[in-house]
Amino acid sequence: MNELTVNWKIAASIYWAYIWRGLALGLACGAVVGVIAGLGMRFLNYKLNGTVFLILCTAIDVVAQVVAIRMALRKGYRGFRILFVATDWTPREPTLAE
Repeated sequence: MNELTVNWKIAASIYWAYIWRGLALGLACGAVVGVIAGLGMRFLNYKLNGTVFLILCTAIDVVAQVVAIRMALRKGYRGFRILFVATDWTPREPTLAE
């Protein structure tokens, strides 16, 4: 396995993979939540507070962005893939001073 140095081309391709996935997932989730919330409010004759709706959409977008990051990290790129390697880190015993 060859280790690559991170250059601007690699960074840009990872960034772009994340950005377009995050945008697509965020828009799709926002549209679905908007339609469901709109229909629900229409049938229940309930007016949802704008702040509550904004918080709901933000929470859903945060989840969508985490999914987009996961998708971008698992993607096979042209010429490389991202691989996480465990280190030999072992926790140390706490001392009395801590």
